Amino acid sequence: MAARDRYPGLHRFLAAYFNEDWVVISGPTWQHVAEDFCHDASVSERCAVADQIDAFLADPRDEAQLSDVVFRDLGCYYDPSAAAGGSGMRAWLRQLAQAMRLST
Repeated sequence: MAARDRYPGLHRFLAAYFNEDWVVISGPTWQHVAEDFCHDASVSERCAVADQIDAFLADPRDEAQLSDVVFRDLGCYYDPSAAAGGSGMRAWLRQLAQAMRLST
């Protein structure tokens, strides 16, 4: 089963908020995008995305596989390794889940 089908909330979030125009729409950092989502989404929607991030990260994948699935299957146009002081995909997704939970 494709990741977009297993984690539909995560797919909707990444494809909608981290689309190819995310820098123009939300601002220069991933934190701006997370703030936009947290402003737009309900507490239950934010928690559901954070929970789906956790479940997605629990699947056994190495960093390269994880990045490939996020980019190709979940529709995310953000590359954390390209950001200033870039991190890996796994670390970034953990930070993203934490941001969702801190905004509740």
